[in-house]
Amino acid sequence: MWIASGHGAVSFSVSSSCLEFLDLSQCRGLDLERVDLPRLTVIKLTRLYPWHGSLMLRTNPGVEGAQCRPCIREVLAAGAPGLRVVNEHILRRPEWTDLSGSYDELNLVIGAVCSCPCHRSDSWVS
Repeated sequence: MWIASGHGAVSFSVSSSCLEFLDLSQCRGLDLERVDLPRLTVIKLTRLYPWHGSLMLRTNPGVEGAQCRPCIREVLAAGAPGLRVVNEHILRRPEWTDLSGSYDELNLVIGAVCSCPCHRSDSWVS
């Protein structure tokens, strides 16, 4: 799926009581703002925004009226409690949902795909 928009990616909420596997690795311009996926065990993600072009995140958190994108780890921790695998990485339970703790391996996986202000500033080229 390619989602074209003039000002960056479009935010979506995904809800399913039975979905167990979700592959978004071929999607461009899709931003998961909220999920309600209690049975999800595997998700495949790619960089949610391209490096350049019309789908790149264009808002800056310091600018008035800018949207602040949530971290994909926070979105998944809140809405996919049964998640076991992210991009071939087997999650350590229960610490993957503890956002205050350090989980270096998962941080590398999330940092490669997440467009939140924290991860974008660490690994994205504007």
